[in-house]
Amino acid sequence: MKFLFHLLLVLVATTVSGQQPDYAGTTIFWDNSRSAENRDLEKDLNVLQRIFDQQPEQEVQLVFFNIKAEEQTFHVQGGDWSALKLVLQKATYDGATYFKQLEGMARFEKVYLFTDGSRSFEDDRIPLKKGDFLINSNPDRDEAFLKRSALLTRSRLMDFPAVMPENIGQLNKPRQKVHKALKGVVYIDNEAASNVRVAIKGADEFAITDDNGRFALNALPTDSLIITSRASRTYKTVRVTSASEMDIFLEAERFTLEEVVLMEKAPEPAELVNTGYGLENKEKLGYATQRIDDEDISAIQTDVSQSVVNRFSNVSLGQKDDISKATMRTNTSILFNNYSLVVIDGVPQQQSDSSRDATNSQANFNFIDPANIASIQVLKGLAATNRYGSLGSNGVILITTKTAQAGNGQSKIVDQARLKNNIYKDEEDNSRPSVSPLVQSLEAASTMEEAYDTYLSFRIFNAQNKEFYLDAFSFFKDKDPKKAAVIISNLLELLEEEENEIRTVAMAFHAAGAYEEALLAYESLIKKNPDEVQAYFNRAITYRDMGRYQEAYNEISGLLKGQKYPQLDTQGLSKTLNREIRNLIYHHGSKINIIDAEQAWSNNLRFAVRAVFEWDIPGVQFELQFVNPENRYFNWSHTNAANSSRIREELGSGSRMEEFEFYGDLKGQWILNAQKTEDGDNKKNVFSLKCTLYKNFGEARETKEEIWLHFKKQGEKKLVKKVVI
Repeated sequence: MKFLFHLLLVLVATTVSGQQPDYAGTTIFWDNSRSAENRDLEKDLNVLQRIFDQQPEQEVQLVFFNIKAEEQTFHVQGGDWSALKLVLQKATYDGATYFKQLEGMARFEKVYLFTDGSRSFEDDRIPLKKGDFLINSNPDRDEAFLKRSALLTRSRLMDFPAVMPENIGQLNKPRQKVHKALKGVVYIDNEAASNVRVAIKGADEFAITDDNGRFALNALPTDSLIITSRASRTYKTVRVTSASEMDIFLEAERFTLEEVVLMEKAPEPAELVNTGYGLENKEKLGYATQRIDDEDISAIQTDVSQSVVNRFSNVSLGQKDDISKATMRTNTSILFNNYSLVVIDGVPQQQSDSSRDATNSQANFNFIDPANIASIQVLKGLAATNRYGSLGSNGVILITTKTAQAGNGQSKIVDQARLKNNIYKDEEDNSRPSVSPLVQSLEAASTMEEAYDTYLSFRIFNAQNKEFYLDAFSFFKDKDPKKAAVIISNLLELLEEEENEIRTVAMAFHAAGAYEEALLAYESLIKKNPDEVQAYFNRAITYRDMGRYQEAYNEISGLLKGQKYPQLDTQGLSKTLNREIRNLIYHHGSKINIIDAEQAWSNNLRFAVRAVFEWDIPGVQFELQFVNPENRYFNWSHTNAANSSRIREELGSGSRMEEFEFYGDLKGQWILNAQKTEDGDNKKNVFSLKCTLYKNFGEARETKEEIWLHFKKQGEKKLVKKVVI
């Protein structure tokens, strides 16, 4: 074995001595990712010793690289390279590996790249040229990738483990996963279901879904799958398609009692509403409102819709001028019903249904006599949502009739649409997140260097623990974003090819400002799942944040028009896409070619605050809570109980986002909270939530903040942000 090892070193020495004796220097690319820590350092240093024995006077460019690259320069004189050697011996190993970033970095002709070949992205490649050296001393390497890289670049591979006695004369198979012909996920009631049996009809082969509902089988397009779950008492037969991945949806045979709410205290007395709804009562003030009174309603108008047409800004009644189809946002909402809530004398009316599955669920307000209308008031923004819950999420039209005003205003109108018992009491909230021992230790450190050393010492015992890296990232994100990006990248090598983990890392990269790395992760997701619309949107936003405005515009306009990616279902993101392209043109229109822009895109929207939420696991169940300055809250629920059709659509299209706007009329402090709900199998999953918070959105003074949170246990509640408007 020693003879073979020395033979490799002789080959290095022979090659070096064959070069010109006075070449300028050497470039050393040194992989310091977490997996490279298992290298045989002595063997790597012996290679370098041979180089400096042959060329004792030279300049050395040393590049440490993992997900990031850092460069240092050393001057070797008289063969003394002790300073360089000490740096290599004390190198810190952390994070994943990204090779392509090294392209164009080498300052010298002769290049030595030391790596085990472990990579984070499938399309990554090693940028070497003919005559360069590719060197590995780690037995646990990706041998196939190293060999292929050497063959494609015509570089010289020195793989020391290959000359070990046990490996001579046989192929040392690289680490790889067994790929099945068919993969998929089984959902029961829109939740990824474990312990479900997936069998091929007429065959003995079957698979049991894992904790994330995944299965893999060698099935053919002509086969049928039989899916059974005793726990949920469900059974289904599904025909195998030509696709290599399938999502299968089942419904459990279960019975749910109608919910009963018991309250310890007596309900609040009914809210009294005067004819000037929102004006007479001080508590009603603060909405983004517009109002017309009876003198503004012409006697020639025959129905209430005519009274509203062209009277309120940003309020559309559709092609038929129908108040039941009034919209106050862009034409498509991810909530699947775009139409505003109509409230007459405090009574909420039936809403028309704008969803694709709507049939006969259309409201009719022809019974309202325009001559009997005292006032019409429009409420917009989260203030309306906060008061009326999800019913008011698309705005509210309040109609007060003259009949209700009879008796000189003494008549009492009960606002039946108003939320009750929604007083926020923070001191009663006992679901605050617990702080892990790692975070406690990191917070006790006096410097960032000390905190990072603490993280490395904890990593010895938590190398395979996903929650450990999430906690560490959360601590470093705002204090040292570069280190945070390296830390979270460990998940790419720890959990190879897991789409949820790639989403987690991509969101974290973006939140830490590591846009190059985020772009790589989003492109990796697109390659793995070409139908996931969220990854395309995120790629466009990453282009924007990188200053690549033309590419951002091309992507967003392509998604909106549906021509560039016709296979994608962009309905759920249409509202957000419209807002992003308008804002992009407003801020950077002079830098991009917008000759094909639609006329509507030239009119930008403005909000005091715009909050865009994104999560990494499709279908995960959680709630967002908004507390207004009057200390009243509204919970937006992303749960099966609240909106199962929304979650099913999300699982199908891959869109995982929702946004909320604040118009600025209700001034003061707003509190934004998030909580992982306790119901469903998703309580097993650790999920991440990113909030992009824009202040003064659509204005020249616009600012943007990225907030990133992760949730580890059911019921865990975290503060997203306190916002003062």
